Amino acid sequence: MLHIGWMNSRTSNRVRGTTWAFAALALILFCWLGLLTFKVGPIFNGLESRLRIDTRLVLAYGPLGLPLFGVVAAGGVILSDLFLPFRWIPTVLTILCIGVAIMAFRALTVPICVMTPTHQ
Repeated sequence: MLHIGWMNSRTSNRVRGTTWAFAALALILFCWLGLLTFKVGPIFNGLESRLRIDTRLVLAYGPLGLPLFGVVAAGGVILSDLFLPFRWIPTVLTILCIGVAIMAFRALTVPICVMTPTHQ
């Protein structure tokens, strides 16, 4: 008879379902932002000198950097739940990732709103 009791005794080394959901949220969010950066980038051709630094950085490194950041963020959330004893760390990491995603989204959308022509 095969004894697998060691699997049930190591409950602290299992990743919770909510952590998988937080990691998937971070990955999907940053991959979507990378795609958005790729699609919105041509709008700003020729205007690079007039854009703010955050918009220039997101446009320059966003199509590859944002999905890569999503992979690193998702891995960090999962590994923090797996190896660290504090259960609140994955939630805090997810909140920080959402904050970075909001700043990247803002860097992409605010110049579009500001540069639209006014109707007189």
